[in-house]
Amino acid sequence: MNHSHFKLIEHETNSNLRATVDAGVITEIEWMLDKGLDVHELEGHHATVVSKNTNEKHRGYVMKIALVIGHRKSSQGAYGSEGLSEYAFYKEFLSELPPYLSDNHSIKIFERKDKGRGYSGRMRELHQSIDAWGAKISISFHFNASSRQGVNGHEVLYCSQKGRKLALKLDKKLDQYLDNRDRKIKKRNKRQRGGGFLCRGRSVSILIEPFFASHQYLFIEGGEERDNLLSAVSEFINELD
Repeated sequence: MNHSHFKLIEHETNSNLRATVDAGVITEIEWMLDKGLDVHELEGHHATVVSKNTNEKHRGYVMKIALVIGHRKSSQGAYGSEGLSEYAFYKEFLSELPPYLSDNHSIKIFERKDKGRGYSGRMRELHQSIDAWGAKISISFHFNASSRQGVNGHEVLYCSQKGRKLALKLDKKLDQYLDNRDRKIKKRNKRQRGGGFLCRGRSVSILIEPFFASHQYLFIEGGEERDNLLSAVSEFINELD
């Protein structure tokens, strides 16, 4: 994000309005616009901003997307056919993603810390970090656990209605690129598997599981599906606005 002294935002009538505010208020304005609110004046600052109800893109706006490595260093989740845990696999995979992404998105990789008050405390701290950075969308990366070779497929989990829309879009990309069964999108509440991540924080959250552990060999570096998964995820992100 370019936090310059002022920022131009394009009005639906195509006229340009100027907001002269500091970087902190810029962040607050963008958050309010993301929520569909009108902002005309902020106390202590002069700020005139248009409604979100316009099809025009905000000039200079860069969407922030948090990419979350599944599990954590001391508890790495399921292990795949090639001996890589969810944590280890995605720590490597996500580091390869940035060259595939367009300049109008800013990404940051997050992971849960080992320290904290249990699962809920660590998840709450994770979302506090994501919110503090200003992410609009957060995506957690996992794969399903199964040692049975005959079980395979992809699915995307969500909690909110906005999350459902994103899950549908990502699932279509996985359908397009991956040669495995579509297990569809699935709603989660805060008490279900994945809900601890999906139902927290300001950002719209989804969780991706593109394959089962028994088929990890297809997705490691050099595997038949590695580039396909990179293409599916990067195209999904690049088409967000």
